[in-house]
Amino acid sequence: MGHNPELFTQTVVLSNGASFTRRTSSPRSVLRLTKDTRNHPLWNPTTQTELDDESGTLSKFTKRFGELDDLNDLSFFEMDTPDTTSNKQ
Repeated sequence: MGHNPELFTQTVVLSNGASFTRRTSSPRSVLRLTKDTRNHPLWNPTTQTELDDESGTLSKFTKRFGELDDLNDLSFFEMDTPDTTSNKQ
């Protein structure tokens, strides 16, 4: 039979200060989150976040490929693909 891991009580503190308690196999008693669903850009796409570009890599990319902003015309991407929905026997 399987062995169940020891469970510990852990307090999770969210980025806004709210907290909740959970049972986990991690022995850490407190887990402080700096990113969660309240402040992560993937969960909040309308929030204006400024990208950190210390090395200038993002600005170089934008200068080189800036004309790719308009991706509405993707007709070049359509390819002839075989019909995989038909049942050939």
